[in-house]
Amino acid sequence: MRTGLNAGGCENCPVNKSGCDAMYRGSRCFAYRERAGVDFDPKTNIEALRNAEEDEVRSILMDYFCQWASCGDSYIYDLTRVKEAFAIGTMSFDDFVEWDESRIAELVDEFIAWLKEPAESK
Repeated sequence: MRTGLNAGGCENCPVNKSGCDAMYRGSRCFAYRERAGVDFDPKTNIEALRNAEEDEVRSILMDYFCQWASCGDSYIYDLTRVKEAFAIGTMSFDDFVEWDESRIAELVDEFIAWLKEPAESK
């Protein structure tokens, strides 16, 4: 496989999963730019989060989790009883509360607070 600026594809390209033959154009290949519909290096989601103000980070995360929480036939619920009720057989649908936007906002706020904490050394 050819390498360098005129090479087709790139081992580090996020698009190149099965042999991309696009012309390399900087830090992202042409195919990635084409897919994103831009003629510059598009930001990844993590890059957008790194450069955003806190209210923008919150908005991005709210949009993501709200979309994720209600996709297809999936839902997120809080269990209002102890887990042992499953073994006893007394659990019912009334023991679950579906997440709404305020619950997702709570998750996002906790996640942002966690991001501000010092990383644990491992």
